[in-house]
Amino acid sequence: NISKVKELIEATHNHIILIESNVLLGYRNFENIPLITRPLSPEKLFNTIIDIIETREEESKKINKYTPSKTLNVMVVDDNFINLKLLAEVVKKINHKPIMARDGVEAVEMFKKYKPDVIFMDKQMPNMDGVTAIKEIKKLKGSESTIIFGLTGSSDKQSRDEFISAGAKDVLIKPVQIKQLISIFQHIQ
Repeated sequence: NISKVKELIEATHNHIILIESNVLLGYRNFENIPLITRPLSPEKLFNTIIDIIETREEESKKINKYTPSKTLNVMVVDDNFINLKLLAEVVKKINHKPIMARDGVEAVEMFKKYKPDVIFMDKQMPNMDGVTAIKEIKKLKGSESTIIFGLTGSSDKQSRDEFISAGAKDVLIKPVQIKQLISIFQHIQ
């Protein structure tokens, strides 16, 4: 599953190059994951590595250019540990304070304790799903100023509508890109 490979790359900050023999000869980029076709040559590998380095340098420049006007408390809610840790690390890397919760029940409790400025809420979780958790948080005192974004692995209209009707400002498709988060934080501040 290509989305799992992308998550692994982001979570570990490593680079993965896929090598394939059943496509056209040459190099191409498959959903931002380098793909080299066989036969593998030193030139193809070299060019792919250079592309990776240049792309990472561009991403680093974007992150370094972003300076928040204030540090926000950002709650990340996801039952998948890799997704949770990845998004929390990105939040931390762009100079905000991450708060992590593993399900909707924990998210409601963490909200009461920390009153986060922003919440990124996964939809499908055990104990309490994300849509229900948003509804519960919206009932609590102090939630009026909290901006909530739904997180889902699918782009279906029903998921989006459920999140929006529960009180989410918008819905993001996982995996969330760093530039997308920076753009969100720039609009918030």
